Amino acid sequence: MRKKPALALLRITVFIALLILPLSVSAQALLTFEVDDLEAYNRSGNWIYDADGPGFPTHDGNWFTFSPDPSYLFHYFAERYIHDNGTTTSLVCIEENVPLATDPSQMDMIFTEFDMVAFRRLNNIDPLAPWDMPGQSADERVYANATGYITFNGVPVLTIVSATFVITTPYPSEDQVRALSPYLASWTGDIGSGAPQTGYGFGDLDLANCDPDWAALFAGSDYKVQMNMVGITSTVSPLYGWFDFDLEVLPSPVPFEANNIYLDLTSLPQSIDFPLMSAGVDVTAGEPAGQYNNMQHIYLNEIGIAPLGTLPDGVVDLAPKYWELGSTLTSFNADIRFTLTNSELPGPPENRRILHRQICREGDDPLPWTLWTNYTLLSPTTIVANNVSQIGEFTVASIQDQNVPVVLSSFNAVATAQNKVQINWSSQTESQMVGYRLYRGFSAEQAAAGLLDHPLIPATNSSTLQTYSVTDENVQIGSTYFYWLEAVDYTSSEFFGPVSVSVTGNVPPVLPGETSLQNAYPNPFKTGNSTNIEVAIKAGENGIISIYNMQGQLVKTYKVSEGIHSIAWNGTDGKGKACGSGIYFYKLRTPSFSQTRKMVIIK
Repeated sequence: MRKKPALALLRITVFIALLILPLSVSAQALLTFEVDDLEAYNRSGNWIYDADGPGFPTHDGNWFTFSPDPSYLFHYFAERYIHDNGTTTSLVCIEENVPLATDPSQMDMIFTEFDMVAFRRLNNIDPLAPWDMPGQSADERVYANATGYITFNGVPVLTIVSATFVITTPYPSEDQVRALSPYLASWTGDIGSGAPQTGYGFGDLDLANCDPDWAALFAGSDYKVQMNMVGITSTVSPLYGWFDFDLEVLPSPVPFEANNIYLDLTSLPQSIDFPLMSAGVDVTAGEPAGQYNNMQHIYLNEIGIAPLGTLPDGVVDLAPKYWELGSTLTSFNADIRFTLTNSELPGPPENRRILHRQICREGDDPLPWTLWTNYTLLSPTTIVANNVSQIGEFTVASIQDQNVPVVLSSFNAVATAQNKVQINWSSQTESQMVGYRLYRGFSAEQAAAGLLDHPLIPATNSSTLQTYSVTDENVQIGSTYFYWLEAVDYTSSEFFGPVSVSVTGNVPPVLPGETSLQNAYPNPFKTGNSTNIEVAIKAGENGIISIYNMQGQLVKTYKVSEGIHSIAWNGTDGKGKACGSGIYFYKLRTPSFSQTRKMVIIK
């Protein structure tokens, strides 16, 4: 590795934290590369701050204001590109944990150039406070549009496309600014906290350009790749930055689908469709940023897990995904289109709403969601957020129909191994409810059904998910039964169903027509208690439920076969040790299905 240049103004050692989202299917990386002298260059990106302060006045004494003087020389801009400079940059494999290699020296990697496609300012001490507070300011940059090539004995075996890194950088403290140059010895005041950077990376395998045996190592993550940058040290000069770190490559169970476009601002409005995600952007106005007014990207990342965070009153269900909107523009106006099927978000289309919040930093508690009031229901499956002029996170939700006292999330009946019938249902929310009655018949005609010989089941009148189960023991082998559920409130009642089931003795019961993963309940649940994970596995398939902690470490697994199952997890790992409070992820994977959801353990 070459010696760092003597003109370097600052050496800062920082440590990039491992990605807080649980992107790894195991704690161990498949491949680890030592990266030396990865180069950042072209400081013409988005403006960060001015070298201007009380002890070093060059404009108005405030580093958070941009001097309008065209001859002003003390602007500080972000590096626009990161790349392998072709001479001093090196990537050397130092560890491998794959069955296809026997020695790290057999592996090699190169990357093409990364381009900055999103930039946002933030307060890294209090995410809800203004960004321009001395000692607390920072920014987050997204670098994307790169391709990585991993070779084995000189032969390409893995191609990583849409490679993306998200880096959060707290701005320097007073001591760090003074260390930049003797000319800044009089500087007073902390621009930021000077704390270490945090960040993470991800990408997709291009299967058409991968060796099938090597690609199979990532099949369990739908060929999604996680990249951890560990132990970064950096050297910074006025024009360049050089970075050393270890790069861990491993499967990623949390699905990201990121894309971006460089806008032609002379041809607005412009409609952008991202074919691999269920969203699009229609840009109507935009102002460029950067030293040369040429930073003009729109960035969208679809994250395929249900988001956490406090919901507005009246919201009863969330989409199993959310979207992160970013940009390098100074300002913009756009409409964002979100498309969801009825299976992803059940309920009447007119009950759908859009939620918005600031982008959550990794490791912070989820910020609360707010309703985006300016929206249009474009079709039964597509809803549009109108006049969006701020970056942030978006998701789609269903609101409670105020005229309906109960919202059911499931209702089914299954034959048990003892040749009885178990009827199960879950309510998403209940209000002014008395309870439930069950009816049984031998046809799909409700009028021919009779009240089941079972007492009224009291309702909980809770705004959280509640589950109920009743066993019908008075059934006969060889018969098919139809069940209705009556939800009784104080003034009226509503019927749900029918659901049917055949009691066939030794013949296996009717299996689910499709595989699904329900929300855990209760969620959150307290330490020492249990939560239930309901899954349905369609005929002919088996699956695995995996539970991960916030560091992406595998906590526990359960094997599930075809049929309907309720897995009770008591908050312990595979060795029976109690897990700590915090956020956990559970994932169901079958040959035809993969979905990840969140749950929380509280003290």
